[in-house]
Amino acid sequence: MTRLLLGVAVACFAWVGLAAAQFVDRAGATRLRFEAKDYGYVFRDLVWPKEKNGSTIVFVCWEPTILSQYPEETKWVRDSVAKSWEYHSRLEFRGWTECAESNDGIRIVVLTTGPRVKKFGKELHTLPGGMELNFTFDTWSPSCKASEAERELCIRSIAVHEFGHAIGFAHEQDRADTPGECAQKHGTGTTGNVTMLTAYDPKSVMNYCNSTYNNDGKLSLRDIDSVQEIYGKKSQ
Repeated sequence: MTRLLLGVAVACFAWVGLAAAQFVDRAGATRLRFEAKDYGYVFRDLVWPKEKNGSTIVFVCWEPTILSQYPEETKWVRDSVAKSWEYHSRLEFRGWTECAESNDGIRIVVLTTGPRVKKFGKELHTLPGGMELNFTFDTWSPSCKASEAERELCIRSIAVHEFGHAIGFAHEQDRADTPGECAQKHGTGTTGNVTMLTAYDPKSVMNYCNSTYNNDGKLSLRDIDSVQEIYGKKSQ
C-alpha cells in the first residue's frame, strides 16, 4: 500500500509540472449554457470561422528549419491531428509546409521548453511561433524519452492537446463543476468567454486530471460531441 501511495503521489507531481507548462491565461471569464445541453469547454468567440459549405479550413505551417530537422516528428503531429479533431468534424487542416515570412493560420515552432499555445483559437492566426511543441524532452518531461515508442506517444498526444487549444478549447479541469480534488491539484484558472459544452469529462484530451496523459491522444466521446457541436459533423 505504501508503494502504491508513493506512486500516486509521484504521478500527481508529474501532472502538476505538465499542467504548468501548457497554461495560457485569458481575462474576462463568463460561463454559458445553450440549447438546454452541456457540451465541452470552449472559447466561443475564438472559434475559427466556417466556409459557405459549412467546413472550417485552418492553415498550418512549421517555422523555418523545423521540417528538415524533424521530418518524422512533424509527420506524427500531422497524422495525430488528422486522426482526431479533423477525422471527427468538418475541420480541415491544410498546408503543413514551411512558414513564409507572412503566413495564414497556425505557425508551429519546436523548442526545448514545455509545449503551449500563446493564444487560443483564431487568435493564433498569423502569430509567429504561436504553437510551441517539444520533440526532444531533454529538459522538459524527460520521462517522454524513456524509449522511442514513448517519445512518439508523447509527441502525438501533446499535439492533439495543443491543437485542442488551437481550435478554441480550454482545459477541462478549469470548469466550475470540476471535482474539488482535481481543481485543487490541476486547475490553472483559464479564463475568457468560455462555454461548457458537455458534462465534466474525466477522459477528455484537454483534462490534466485524466489518469492517462492527454488520453494518449485519443478523443473521448464527449470530446467528439464537443468538436462536432462547434465545427460540424462530417456527412456520411
